[in-house]
This record gives sequence, structure tokens and C-alpha cells, in this order.
Amino acid sequence: MRNWTSDAAFRISQFLFYYRLVVVMLFELFDSRLMLLIFPNTFEYFFIVVEVIRLRFDPSRVSARFWLITAAALWVFVKLPQGVLDSHRRRDMTDTIVENP
Repeated sequence: MRNWTSDAAFRISQFLFYYRLVVVMLFELFDSRLMLLIFPNTFEYFFIVVEVIRLRFDPSRVSARFWLITAAALWVFVKLPQGVLDSHRRRDMTDTIVENP
């Protein structure tokens, strides 16, 4: 992230990273899976999107509004449905591995 040229993308990713740290701390304190459903980890996907855009375009020419809409779209259309499915199943990868060695 040191060589990112878009200040807006950097600030949004920084917020998403610290936001996730706080959510994980709250999850550990309250042992509530609902915390992970309500506050999913959008940072990883946002980081990947920024890097993919950097392959072809100069991110500093992209507006802050674009980065904000991208983060919101990732949260609503990718991470929220994934969280709903995960909490509905109440399973994780470890359960699947144990059942299918």
C-alpha cells in the first residue's frame, strides 16, 4: 500500500482495516457471530479491487466517490450475502474438512 497513488483509496482501505480490527475485538469479547454478519470484512476485497485497477489505470485519477461506492458495493453485494449464508449454515471450513478428509 506504500506505493498507492490514490489518497482516497488509501484512506478508505485504512478505515476498512481498522474497522475490521475493532469488529474482531468485539466478536472475541461478546462471542457473537452476529458481529461478523453485521460488520463483514470488506478490506480484503477492496484491496484486491484497487490492485486490479492499478494493473490498467492510474488510481490517482479515480475520484474518491468511486472508491467509496466500490467499498459500499463490495459490502452490500459480496460480503453481506456471504455473511448471511455463513451464519445460516453455522459452519466453517473446518467442519467441511472433518466430514470429507
